[in-house]
Amino acid sequence: MAKAGGLPSCGFAVFADKGGQPPLLVERRAKGKRVTVISGVRGNARALCTALTTLLGVGGTVHAKGALADVEVQGEQVERVAQALTQLGCLRGPTGAKAPAPVTVVERSCGYDAFLKEEEGTRKDRKERHRAGPTLEPPEPPEDAPCRAWHG
Repeated sequence: MAKAGGLPSCGFAVFADKGGQPPLLVERRAKGKRVTVISGVRGNARALCTALTTLLGVGGTVHAKGALADVEVQGEQVERVAQALTQLGCLRGPTGAKAPAPVTVVERSCGYDAFLKEEEGTRKDRKERHRAGPTLEPPEPPEDAPCRAWHG
């Protein structure tokens, strides 16, 4: 059920651009830190920030800009944030008719593949220490050894 003002029941909405993409941007901050910014959030931006930080396991903050707000999420998280916005059901606007991506099958064949497929027993080891030697049983202690009295 939608609330008054066109917001979904969660209390916040993010509006996609004309191509159907969410308004996500990656900014670079001091010391090379990257931040994913969700711009133009309507409604309770603090609730969106809390939901995203919980889902993604990262930190975040909110910057109010009049009636709208920007939500910042730590790290370069564009795909994960877009998936989370879709999962939360707060992404609004044109969805854009997306054709399914063509499936690409990559096959390769090289000499190394044949080497990897060989069985362990048929492969020649490179060094002597890799060869399995005979397993040696520990020698039995003499009958009058003191350890026989301890261990029986």
